[in-house]
Amino acid sequence: MRAGEPGTIVPAAHDEAVGVDGLAGEGAEPPPHEAVLAQIPAAMATRATRREDRGFKGGMETSTSRRAVECFVYRSSVAMEDLSAPAPAASSPSPAPRPWVREGILICLGLKALLLFLGVVIAEVRLDRPFRTTEEVLSIWHQWDSRHYFDIAENGYKKPGEGTTLVLPPLLPMLIRAASWITGSVMSGGVLVATLISFLPGLLMYQLARCDLDEENAFRAMLVLLLFPSSFFIHIVYTEGLFLTTVLGAFLAARRGRWKTAAVFGLLAGLTRINAFVLAPALLIEAWGESPRGRVGRLLAAVTVGIGIAVYLWINYVTAGDPLAFLTVQRVSFYRTFAWPWEGAMNVWSLSSYGGSNGTMNGVLQLVCIPLLLAACVIAVVRQRPSYAVWTIGQVLIFTAQGFWLSLPRLAIVLFPAFVWLAPRTARPVFGTLWFAASTLFLSFLAGQFAQGWWVS
Repeated sequence: MRAGEPGTIVPAAHDEAVGVDGLAGEGAEPPPHEAVLAQIPAAMATRATRREDRGFKGGMETSTSRRAVECFVYRSSVAMEDLSAPAPAASSPSPAPRPWVREGILICLGLKALLLFLGVVIAEVRLDRPFRTTEEVLSIWHQWDSRHYFDIAENGYKKPGEGTTLVLPPLLPMLIRAASWITGSVMSGGVLVATLISFLPGLLMYQLARCDLDEENAFRAMLVLLLFPSSFFIHIVYTEGLFLTTVLGAFLAARRGRWKTAAVFGLLAGLTRINAFVLAPALLIEAWGESPRGRVGRLLAAVTVGIGIAVYLWINYVTAGDPLAFLTVQRVSFYRTFAWPWEGAMNVWSLSSYGGSNGTMNGVLQLVCIPLLLAACVIAVVRQRPSYAVWTIGQVLIFTAQGFWLSLPRLAIVLFPAFVWLAPRTARPVFGTLWFAASTLFLSFLAGQFAQGWWVS
């Protein structure tokens, strides 16, 4: 019989090689560690000793039983140590980076197609005439300010008594004129410029949001911008897309420490809109930084927006003999004068009380923006960077420090810090669903109004 089979007498000399598994024949384990053996109760050892004189066979059985108990205690302690030890982390491949550039471009293209289709359908139904040729379809979106940009690109600026073009800075008309040399007409040149530029705000919004948010929430910030109710202006010949591109590019370059790039974007912003001057104090805060090394160069790069504005004022001087001639045009033709914000709010409230199309579009919609603008200012001051707070408050004051408020829904699209803050909140199922639903509905409504030829402010 083999050692370990029932009834087999194992010589004492072989006790050291017999473990618990030795009783089954195979898989013998090494004897327990001496430190573990020392922990066996003394009473167990005493009882085993008293039975040693019961004979060779009885002693051997006692010894085998004692060994089995000892091995059981040893293996139990090892098992407890294994349970108490932290489980090794499961090795899983890291997720691939999100193709945000491709997704952003596809979303932008999809929105363009939907807006184009929506405009044609609404225009044909409401105006009761066909829009089937390319020129007719594009004319749906070439209204209001777009016509002035085409006029500047083709004929240059006009004196205050001859037109109102001096209220529009020169960068967008310059780009349209340059593109027309390629396409053959200012209208097709404007379409080309607006189409190419429209992809940039969303992509820059994502990259800037990534400075503060993770990948998923940065993507949500891009969606908040692209689905904002007045975001259809990004896709047409208006300055919204170009201004957002220059401003977001300047902030992104400043956040990454690329101040030469920030200087270029700042200059272009000054050539795009007069309210770009708020960019200077915002970038000065970023330029000051913690390190004095290179501070002078950063500060100089932060104020290049003034060069762009100076060029615009020079155009006013050459055209009308007054560098501030655009203010006169705004006062005479658009009834825009400087006033305390609450004066403009009271005038808008009075208009909204009349109801109807004018009261709703130029009254109610402006009033709806009041709590949103105030919330954006408070959030920027309390939760965001000082440069973001300066930009947000400065823009809101420019929008509202007028005797009568105009175009608040359209102008508010430049308040990108609010989009950065809002993005993580849209991850909540209820709030996110309601926000994007409301935003998309108002986007469709405002785009439809514009396609019919109504003034959308």
